[in-house]
Amino acid sequence: MIVCIDNLTETTGPFLTTTTPTTYRVLLTPHTAHLRHTIPSLIPLCRQIHFEASKVLYSAYSFSFHTCIEAAVPFLSDLTPISRSSIRSIGLTKKGFPYTKEFDRAEWSALCAYLSSAMCLQKLNLSMVAGKPGDDGWDGIKPITAGDFEVMQRMKREWGSEMGGVDLDWVQQLFSVKGLKDVSVRALVEHCPGAVSETMAFWIAFSASIDGGFKDWVRSSMM
Repeated sequence: MIVCIDNLTETTGPFLTTTTPTTYRVLLTPHTAHLRHTIPSLIPLCRQIHFEASKVLYSAYSFSFHTCIEAAVPFLSDLTPISRSSIRSIGLTKKGFPYTKEFDRAEWSALCAYLSSAMCLQKLNLSMVAGKPGDDGWDGIKPITAGDFEVMQRMKREWGSEMGGVDLDWVQQLFSVKGLKDVSVRALVEHCPGAVSETMAFWIAFSASIDGGFKDWVRSSMM
């Protein structure tokens, strides 16, 4: 079962101010569809039922924030301590490097700090936006191995140098989340232009490695 967190964008006012109220929806399989009404309807009955049902509700669902990283901390902070501590599974999607802004980095850093200090997660579903050129795809691209990623992190840690002009600090921030028993990593493949810069070339090579070397590196480091 998955609780999907969405941002609904609304443009208002003479200066086109953008607001993004957050909503969530429940994604259920045919085998668990009855829980859409059963557990939530039990929660208001009494304090004891609320306590027990909340633990079942929040531990049974996986909370998927997709790329709406900015919605995660406010949503989790608004829960009661019991409900928040019952959450076991979270899903996140990391944007492609060429499209990541400074505020994206700040929001990701804040989320990882929150997850590492205020949550007791057991499962992480990490999706990565992957760029695949339209003509030849990843043909001729040498994938980055788990050992290569280790070397890159060491280069940044000890000498401050970055491969391809792209830092992997966000991965190190993610590694601060401890106690995980299951980590899933997958690529969300999108079309992208060919390599016209060092950053784009690195992203394409990285994208070709998500389901291989990168997944192995992340899983070995976090589990």
